[in-house]
Amino acid sequence: MFTKDKIFFMAVSAAGIMFFSVKNTDASFEFKPAGARSAALAGAYTGLSGDSEAVWFNPAGLRFSKTVELNSVYTALYGMKDLTYAGFSAVVPTLNAGAWGFGYSSFGYSGYRETDLRVSAAAGIGRGAYLGAAIKNNTLAIKNSGRTSAVGFDAGFIANVTPFFSIGTSALNINRP
Repeated sequence: MFTKDKIFFMAVSAAGIMFFSVKNTDASFEFKPAGARSAALAGAYTGLSGDSEAVWFNPAGLRFSKTVELNSVYTALYGMKDLTYAGFSAVVPTLNAGAWGFGYSSFGYSGYRETDLRVSAAAGIGRGAYLGAAIKNNTLAIKNSGRTSAVGFDAGFIANVTPFFSIGTSALNINRP
């Protein structure tokens, strides 16, 4: 179990990461909710993630999944049938190799398209503590202007402090693709 010193260290570390994190203005690939639960919980989902939506928020949360899960989302933004956001994510927990997650999302219309394809993994690092990582390929295609891709990395951590309280943090686009 966690000692008071370990809990204090994890809480101070998580607070420090959140405090010193800098939010960049997004010109593309801004963060979009991947499902109803994560959208309703907003940033709190980082510490509560435990299903296939963790692929997008905190890869460490994949380790809480007990069965294979699939999630999908589709919406026509602003009621415009040409401006769509679609996503799919899955998690496959294993007995010995942690949990693996997969995600694909697409946003835009025929003249402008953002796609995100990712693979995530999560494993336990101690009793009640989990780490996760993701590698992703972001592709932007603009009609008559070309197409470009970049590889990005995400990392996450979750700790169960008590059966009813957990803390989590994630770093998205660590390498700033």
